[in-house]
Amino acid sequence: MATVKLKIRNDLAKKNGSDRETTIYVQYCFNEKIKLFNTGQKVLPDNWDPVACLVTKSANYTVKNAAIVKARSIVEKILNHATYNGILPTLEYVEERFIEETTPKDIQPVKNSYLDIFDLFLQERIESKKFSLSTISHLKVSRKHLAEFAKATRYTLSFEKINAVFVEKYESYLRNQNKRVNTIGLEIKHVKTFMQWATDHGYNSNMDYKAFKKPKEETEIMVLSDTDLSILASMDLSKQPRLERVRDLFLVGCYTGLRFSDLSNLTPHNFEEDFIHIRTVKTDDLLKIPVLPAIVPILKKYNYHLPKISGQKMNEYLKQLGKMAELAGTAKKYEVKKALRVARNVPKYELLTSHVARRTFITMSLKRGVPQATLIKITGHSDLRTMQRYVKITEQDTAEALLKAFS
Repeated sequence: MATVKLKIRNDLAKKNGSDRETTIYVQYCFNEKIKLFNTGQKVLPDNWDPVACLVTKSANYTVKNAAIVKARSIVEKILNHATYNGILPTLEYVEERFIEETTPKDIQPVKNSYLDIFDLFLQERIESKKFSLSTISHLKVSRKHLAEFAKATRYTLSFEKINAVFVEKYESYLRNQNKRVNTIGLEIKHVKTFMQWATDHGYNSNMDYKAFKKPKEETEIMVLSDTDLSILASMDLSKQPRLERVRDLFLVGCYTGLRFSDLSNLTPHNFEEDFIHIRTVKTDDLLKIPVLPAIVPILKKYNYHLPKISGQKMNEYLKQLGKMAELAGTAKKYEVKKALRVARNVPKYELLTSHVARRTFITMSLKRGVPQATLIKITGHSDLRTMQRYVKITEQDTAEALLKAFS
């Protein structure tokens, strides 16, 4: 087994004393043999965190941490490349590749701008493979927005300047770009997430970000009714197999409450004794969901190998389906025009997306008396606050039904 980590040589540190700097190495271990790669950085032993394997707060510590993390990443990439291509990552192989990666370029000075460090953060997220493609995509968009904001407003992005003034200017910029309130809230959330990562990794000491409040507004939750689902299920799509597969996948989502990212990952191995067992992509929760009778024919139809499709195509075809099904009713569509939020009623099918399936499942379950606490366990929601939005929908439906009955 191969391992990669940053370290200093404690034997030399003790020999030279705590008042003399010692070299920071990338330690590569393979088959119980060790190779040390010089990162080109040194640190006083007292300023080295052996647990985090980073330089603690001291002179130029952010620059040093950026350099050593970059060196470690080079070794990790070499190892990943070897593993992927079936190459034995011996000490000699890794050393040769490391020299190739570092020597020809005379080792350029380590950049230390806010966006450079954001790139390190993003790269770590990608390489960890713990985050969904959707999350990575959103982070890339946030990085793009920050760069465009800095260029348009001439605001110097630095850890020291991520403060209340930054938030005010950034939110104003995004509003003028016609971004929705909840989109702006997501951007602020990503800034906070990055700042926390940067703090944990020794790049940041400014704690102003902890007080940031992400703007949020309640939007109308669009769900499908039992009648809508019956119409979709009864449609003859035998001559349009592409739409048939999308319809079937959507219905499975409506009766399981799974996010699209988890629905896409289902395999026959996830089904056991009338239950779905799955670890979610977004939250890493282990869920146990009963297989409801409504989807059993669909599962058998595909021999438990559900259709695969991209999220973008799924949403595109769902709108076609909704239009063909002539789903009754309208829903509010919110847009931002000239920094103002505008709502207009549109046909329900225009807002039909894969996430509507999860919302529909929650609403149907609440209407049928499933306790909120049980639903939280099934859906993997983090708290009751999110669920309360769906409770309001069912309460409104109940009130409308009562008024209709006595009118």
